[in-house]
Amino acid sequence: MNWVSLSAQMQDERREGRAEGRAEGRAEGKIETAKNFIRLGKLSLEDIASASGLSLEVVQRLSEEVLAEET
Repeated sequence: MNWVSLSAQMQDERREGRAEGRAEGRAEGKIETAKNFIRLGKLSLEDIASASGLSLEVVQRLSEEVLAEET
């Protein structure tokens, strides 16, 4: 493998790593948003799932976590 193709491969891997990091950040943001909505207690879990883009099952699990943290 020559230097040019090694450099191109490293750039591709760096781009992929950045994309993965951004995706993880977005997912963490959705989770924190859902937890904040749960703490407010104003919306149904179905509404929180719809607003956050998370599945209802994930929101239900987060709700259990939030309630456990508060006790």
